[in-house]
Amino acid sequence: MKLPLRVIAFSFAVASAIAVNASASAVSDNLIKSLTRCAVEQKISREPWEARLPSGIKAEVISVESESPYCGGQQAALTMPSGRYFLGKPWLLSSYTGTREEKLKAFGWEQMRASVSATIDAAKTEEGFHRVRLAQKTEYGDVVTEGWIDPAGMIFLPGEFHKTTDDLATRRHEAVKGLFAASPSSGPASAKVTLVEFSDFQCPSCKTSSAYLAPILEKHKGKIRYVRVDYPLMSHHPWAFAAAASGRAIYKQNPDAFWKYKNWVYDNQADLSIFTLEDFSANFVKDHDLDVERYGRDVISPALRSEILAGVGVASKINVAATPSFLVNGVMVDPGRNGAALDEYLATLVD
Repeated sequence: MKLPLRVIAFSFAVASAIAVNASASAVSDNLIKSLTRCAVEQKISREPWEARLPSGIKAEVISVESESPYCGGQQAALTMPSGRYFLGKPWLLSSYTGTREEKLKAFGWEQMRASVSATIDAAKTEEGFHRVRLAQKTEYGDVVTEGWIDPAGMIFLPGEFHKTTDDLATRRHEAVKGLFAASPSSGPASAKVTLVEFSDFQCPSCKTSSAYLAPILEKHKGKIRYVRVDYPLMSHHPWAFAAAASGRAIYKQNPDAFWKYKNWVYDNQADLSIFTLEDFSANFVKDHDLDVERYGRDVISPALRSEILAGVGVASKINVAATPSFLVNGVMVDPGRNGAALDEYLATLVD
């Protein structure tokens, strides 16, 4: 499984001598477990987080140990005076100088080697934070995501605040729904179960998952909607974005041809490169009697590239940390060995 360089697993500074007031946390163990349907056991531990934070915020580090890479990891849980909470990977900005925009830019470059710019709203939430629109520049356009920053610029929280009554799976599903219209999909749009895969054409694990996913989709044909969201890991995979653009251009002409293209790319993945991908895709278009001129226009169009970049932004916002990742009605699902756990979970929902 390839982890994107854009998503950083931060090391949180922890002070074990500080007592944790567990009752003060809005984030329970049950909530953590509900966010990912795991095929194996999870062990959850908590420690206080020693960091300079705005007044009144209670913070802890929540670590999840698991044999499954889908289920383990570390996040910060921040409980606000209002009772709302944030769960994710904050950016600590207190060691940087300048305006809040300058701090975000410096952090992005130093920690991610990414060129970022920020637009900060004047209005405040009840917690006193301002919404931030963060744009990361790439050679294909901007990846846009959102978050929150305090007035002093001490911390940036990528993602959203939540109420204790929120259903996070539903909120996550709602965040992804805006991508469905432009993304390759199969199955009835009215299905009560939606399986979303965040995938990368250059990712070896995505090639593996494609093989076991096909019979699962066939088994539940007509009962689920499957949506493939491109999540090219551009910092790690040099031809992944170009393959995603070619696939989208093909899908716009002929959805059936797209699924053949997807299989063709994975079948030839080991032999492809940034130098051969363009000719490879162009030959596919010719061999499948598609409109070559239309394909040529679509594959380089800013609108098509923006569709792909929008998916990358949403993935970052909802904490999708690897490819492939599977969301079923907003629940992250560990597929298990050869997709067995994913298949079993889908069966519980459609039967």
